[in-house]
Amino acid sequence: MRKFAAEVNAETLPLRCGHSPEEYKDFPFRVLLVLQNEERRNNLAERLLKNNPPVRTMAWLTTFAEITTDPLGAIWVQPADYMEIVRDTAWDPRRERTGAYRRDPAREAMAATAVEKAKIT
Repeated sequence: MRKFAAEVNAETLPLRCGHSPEEYKDFPFRVLLVLQNEERRNNLAERLLKNNPPVRTMAWLTTFAEITTDPLGAIWVQPADYMEIVRDTAWDPRRERTGAYRRDPAREAMAATAVEKAKIT
């Protein structure tokens, strides 16, 4: 994803489409990712935020259950949206974690109610 994000950026995508770099806002590029469940969606959002540079808005994440239930609805979460709800909590991706991964149902419950999901426009 990191290499892909570097290749398809605000300057190169319009050029590939035959336009000037100044017209980059006319070419929103999104990577849609469907994950098995909310825990995997949240883990991927966290990992994308830890990339250098972080992937905040290019990736749109959802779960298989959501996309099969309401494919045109507000089901998409961007890593930036996830960051807003976990900022300054125990789940903040900026915090250094030690040890093995441990499931935390409290994080999934909090994210399920607090994250603002969007429609693809």
